[in-house]
Amino acid sequence: MKKLLYTEIKDSTEERDIELVYKNNIKAHFKNSEITYPFKCDGYLEETLMYDDVIKVLRLIMEFKYGLDFNIPINRAKVLMQVIKSLIINDK
Repeated sequence: MKKLLYTEIKDSTEERDIELVYKNNIKAHFKNSEITYPFKCDGYLEETLMYDDVIKVLRLIMEFKYGLDFNIPINRAKVLMQVIKSLIINDK
């Protein structure tokens, strides 16, 4: 039985530990995918999926944080702004 993500990250001491757990789980689920770094972020994955007999594209931009409480709206906003800034800078 697979461990829950929380069980795997609860003893992490830095952001890289958390990043490794998430990326390993993503790679296990999307076996033929490759995580790339085109947006100066912690990773980007693009995967074609079949959902309800319709082909869809999952685009996942990753930004990992350690010790940040996402129950606080300003913390969520800061990370979203970081991602948006990376996308805008890359688009120029």
